[in-house]
Amino acid sequence: MLCLQKNATRPYLHRLFEDPGSPSAGPVHPDNFEGSFAVFGFSFLCTLLEMSQETGSLTVQEEDGDPIAFLALERGEILRARLEANPFYKKEDVIQFLMQSTPARSRFQFQKT
Repeated sequence: MLCLQKNATRPYLHRLFEDPGSPSAGPVHPDNFEGSFAVFGFSFLCTLLEMSQETGSLTVQEEDGDPIAFLALERGEILRARLEANPFYKKEDVIQFLMQSTPARSRFQFQKT
C-alpha cells in the first residue's frame, strides 16, 4: 500500500514524475511541482494528489508547452476541469479524456494555492 506523508509529497512526486530525458534544472519548490507522464499516467497522478489531499491548480501540457487542460483541486478532489480544445465539456468528460488519452510525452504543472 502506498502511503504518503504530507511534508514529503511534493519532492516525492517531483522525483516520481521527473522525465530522465529532461530533468528540471531547479530545486523542488514547496508550493509547486512539474513532471512528465512518460513513466506514470494521469490517473496515477490524480490518485496521489487525492491521497495527499492537495489543493491547487493542475495544468496538463503538450510537450511543446501548449496547454491541453486545466484542473482545480481542493483537498484532493477535482472541482473543475476544462479542456483547452473544447471548454464546454463537463468535468467528468475532461477527466475521462485525460485518463484515456494523455500522451506519454505530455507534461504537467501543479501549483498549490
